[in-house]
Amino acid sequence: MDEVDGVSGNEDRGGIQTLIKLLRTTHIPIIFIANDRQTIKMRTLASYCYEIKFDRPSFLNVKSFILDICSREHIHITHSLLDNLINSCNRDIRKIIHTLNLYYKQSSSTISNMTNIEKALSTSPFDACMKMFSLSNINLIDKTNLYFHDSSLVPLLIQDNYVRVVPSITIERKPIGTRQRMELISKAADSLALGDICSKFNFISGSRSLMGYQVSILMET
Repeated sequence: MDEVDGVSGNEDRGGIQTLIKLLRTTHIPIIFIANDRQTIKMRTLASYCYEIKFDRPSFLNVKSFILDICSREHIHITHSLLDNLINSCNRDIRKIIHTLNLYYKQSSSTISNMTNIEKALSTSPFDACMKMFSLSNINLIDKTNLYFHDSSLVPLLIQDNYVRVVPSITIERKPIGTRQRMELISKAADSLALGDICSKFNFISGSRSLMGYQVSILMET
């Protein structure tokens, strides 16, 4: 059972107690996977389990493993580029392999430049949200790229912070009054609501047909 530390809220009420009851009677081994070991509910569950901790692999271990993959796949990359890639991915082996695969498909067997991917990997969803709010002259393409940096989290961050953002019209012209500010906030709320409807449709249907419309709505915010 993965993400067992995410058992919370009214929907999962009594979930940990149910798992403990199951552990007392089952004869089949159960593996629970959690990221946050220090929460109170995990402390309760851990008293009925044998705990095995996994640490993030060291930089040298990751580099040795990736170099072995590059050698087997005939991918040529400099040590400095590989070092930057490992640091940008925070030693996440899956992300490193995925990034190498993208660049290998786009170029020949020699990877000589990763400027764009390093820039993208070093940008967190929080940074993307801040850039969308702070840069008044940012174009639509750059906004779209920031949105797709994390299309599930960036809209939530925007929805959580848009009320506290000063509209760009107050920077380019004279300060607006309270009524005009409320009208702009109302329009932004309408756009976020429509975007949320599109997101729900995409999730339920398993389709991404409204993704472009959702992005354009969010850009209006």
